[in-house]
Amino acid sequence: MDKKPKITLSSVRGKIIVQNQDGEKISQWGGTECFLSREEGIGYCFVVRSSRHRRGQGTFFRLSGLRQVLALSSFDGKMSVMLPHEQSPMCTIFINTTDDIPQLQLMADILQDRNRWASSIEKNVSAISKKASAAAQSAEEELTSMGPIREVPQLTQDEEDDDDYASPTDRKST
Repeated sequence: MDKKPKITLSSVRGKIIVQNQDGEKISQWGGTECFLSREEGIGYCFVVRSSRHRRGQGTFFRLSGLRQVLALSSFDGKMSVMLPHEQSPMCTIFINTTDDIPQLQLMADILQDRNRWASSIEKNVSAISKKASAAAQSAEEELTSMGPIREVPQLTQDEEDDDDYASPTDRKST
């Protein structure tokens, strides 16, 4: 089955459910992908997208009102975030993923440390083009197909002293 490319490498795909402060499910705000973004005119936000949304669309929750991140089960692919929305004073977002657990853990770490927001949250992610999205998917597939990381053998002192190779600083530019 050919999946639609993720909007960004750091986005989390899974089942995303949104509830208002009374515990009522708001199905039109839920989706299948979520990510963090710094959007013009909104600021730092948590975005939920579904197949109904076109590029640049989604349900945007401002991170400035972040109340709580429950990430104790992030190793199992589960996390809850409490955020306000302009149409509801407080919402709880439930995220459940099986494929993007490392991305979910990274998202939890970033959300819990406001000092990391400026350096870790990408700008205008919701407006990324399809071409850039496909390139991100290709890069992710390449990373996962590389296999396990192998240790590089270290040179012995005799091999380091051997001058049979030119170091990058010895090369002359042409």
